[in-house]
Amino acid sequence: MIVIDRFEGDTAVCESRCGQVLIPRASLPPCAAEGDVVAPRGDGSYAVDHAATRRRQISITSRFAKLTSERREK
Repeated sequence: MIVIDRFEGDTAVCESRCGQVLIPRASLPPCAAEGDVVAPRGDGSYAVDHAATRRRQISITSRFAKLTSERREK
């Protein structure tokens, strides 16, 4: 899984299980945004995996809600 962390100029700084990955902005679709999960295509470009991005957002939101509710209980 490759996740876009941020954009620096014409480069997307991404994170994967293996570490940091730099992807040229031109290799991503125009709709790509920070937090999106992207997958490589056979032609050197990348596609946004909308389903994986949504699952990741739900997981993060759930963990954050659990964390904040535990803090309120203390």
